[in-house]
Amino acid sequence: MNTHLLRGNAAAIAVVCVLAIPLIVHSTAKAASPSPSDRVSVLFKKMRTVCAGRFLLDVPESATVIFGRADTPYQTYRLEGDGNNADKIIDEYLKALEKERYRVSNELLEPESLLGKVIDGPVPGQRILFDLSAAAGDEYHIKSFTRVGNDLFLQSANVFADRAYYSKHLSQINEAAARLRPRDNNSVPTESGFCIDGALVHDAEHYLVERVQLGVRLAEFPDVHFSLEMVRKSRKIESDALEPRLREAERDAIQMGMGAWYAKIKTLRRGERILKPWSGYEVLAHLPPQKHEGESHHFNFVALGEPKNAYIPTIDMDLNTGVKNNRPGAVTPSVTDDEAVYIWDRLTNSLRVRPVTTPAK
Repeated sequence: MNTHLLRGNAAAIAVVCVLAIPLIVHSTAKAASPSPSDRVSVLFKKMRTVCAGRFLLDVPESATVIFGRADTPYQTYRLEGDGNNADKIIDEYLKALEKERYRVSNELLEPESLLGKVIDGPVPGQRILFDLSAAAGDEYHIKSFTRVGNDLFLQSANVFADRAYYSKHLSQINEAAARLRPRDNNSVPTESGFCIDGALVHDAEHYLVERVQLGVRLAEFPDVHFSLEMVRKSRKIESDALEPRLREAERDAIQMGMGAWYAKIKTLRRGERILKPWSGYEVLAHLPPQKHEGESHHFNFVALGEPKNAYIPTIDMDLNTGVKNNRPGAVTPSVTDDEAVYIWDRLTNSLRVRPVTTPAK
């Protein structure tokens, strides 16, 4: 069972994606795209294509690609190689549940409670556990384990103990489990759907949230971390936009007495950017050192996309340098400003919609 590693990867990407925006606020004129150095351009001589969500991204052949959180729409984890281990893994959760029973309350104490029950799902190889929510003692945490190829996929949700409520979510989880198909991360599927780690998720008949996170680590420059997150949302959330957050962060930085440090920020590029199919905003900055953090680069592109449109989701892309143990500025950046911008442009410009040529089976 590899859940610790998978959750670690997701956490790593989350740290990269949620860096402090106040660090990127100083504005300068837009810089021209730099010419690459030999040591960086050689990375892009041999490329491979990876599928993330409904899109393709070209990365250096030597790069490591790490998938983070996926929503299908329920939060979904791949337990690689554990296709035959559902009962063993469920037993571990049941043992942990016994240690948490002191928290159980209200409906979950009633004789008809399903807490701790394990049932077969309608999908072949699917097992469902009614676990206890970590958030509340009167809620289930439904865990669905579905064999997909050689792997096991966990889809889960916290739900109220009311029968009508949890029955609705159970039906939706079963529907989501039925849409999982195995895939090799090193190949690009031709069927309709969206890619997550180790699986292609076939399209639903109606709107559902879709989320995928992806991280890219360069073997030759291990302190350079690139990440992206794409989410299909039901509505546009204007507060997620980058530019207003930058303006607010600028005011906060000055009020906090960081004006001198702020004035030293070197902005390599800042402004609106069209990255089809998105129209968004980007900031590329070289940050000076602080008391407990060395210098680093932080690049960010955010576009709000179109509500419910799977092919124009909300997107948030980051590149950070000087990263060690998921902490930017922990080591001296291994790339120059021009090299960092070149890497950023090569990665972000390669993102494109995956063509679909085969009907879903």
